[in-house]
Amino acid sequence: MSEHCVISADIGGTFTDVVLTRGDGRMHVAKQLTTPEAPEESVLEGVRRVLDEANVPASSIVRVVHGTTLAANAVIERKGARVAFVTTEGFGDLLRIGREARVEDDRYDLHFDPALPPLRRESIFEVRERMNARGEVIEPFDETGAREVALQISKREPEAIAICFLHSYANADHEERMEILLREIVPSARVIPSSRVHPEMREFDRASTTLFTAEVAPLMARYLAKLGEGLSGMGIDAPLQIMESSGGVMAASVAAERAVALRTLVSAMRADGLGMSWIHFRVNAKQLHNAIRTRLGDAADIDLSSRGAIAALRELLAGVEPQSANFASLAVESSTA
Repeated sequence: MSEHCVISADIGGTFTDVVLTRGDGRMHVAKQLTTPEAPEESVLEGVRRVLDEANVPASSIVRVVHGTTLAANAVIERKGARVAFVTTEGFGDLLRIGREARVEDDRYDLHFDPALPPLRRESIFEVRERMNARGEVIEPFDETGAREVALQISKREPEAIAICFLHSYANADHEERMEILLREIVPSARVIPSSRVHPEMREFDRASTTLFTAEVAPLMARYLAKLGEGLSGMGIDAPLQIMESSGGVMAASVAAERAVALRTLVSAMRADGLGMSWIHFRVNAKQLHNAIRTRLGDAADIDLSSRGAIAALRELLAGVEPQSANFASLAVESSTA
């Protein structure tokens, strides 16, 4: 009977790390350059290396856990999919207005230049409908107008479509009807309704979270499909699990559409934070109350461990443009402090 082994992989913009942990606790590590044009290849090559070094068969792998910064890099570098955004009539400038808030030194700058919105106005469409905060219908869903909007969107050939109707967290009926129309008229596009991604109040937070999920969903779906096929081709039939921004894991089959609910946006960084917290707790948490972990790569990330426990935030601020103060708020169950 072969021993049970676990493989963990962390892929960043520069390096990819793969670790095989054996049943007796011994570890085998491979580190190599990431291949940006085909990031799954760097992970698969790392897996081959650790299997060879450990001299264990692929069938001995019982679990594969993966953390990645691909979604985060796509958002930060604005290299996501072509997206259309559908919202309630009269709220087409929601993403441009944002919170009208400045951060850090920009709040005192009289010559402040706001950054460009995360999506051009021509890619934003409005539908006549309206719910109130209790989920009661104020304006009925305009089926005819919505169909016309869907036809307009189809001409732009988007890879994904984000839907964010006012107060849909309280009643998702109108979003669901719009989703049905879009899937019928634009079958090639992924449709991402906010009521499924982030059904919570605060319109800008929900809108930007849904928008960025739509941007990275096609990228993550293609990547995870290729990675899963590659692992199967090597004889690894173990479940592929993707680390969440909260530090938990989810099945790869659901990770793409939850990429920003952004469950996987900072997944690789969370693994770092959890490791730091474990070491802090085991080594010196009683004598050294607080510890800070920093990670510098395509993005800078910081974790704070207090007595071995990581402080948690439910929000991540991602700059739309370098050196800008117009931030998109992403609702993330993150352990970044």
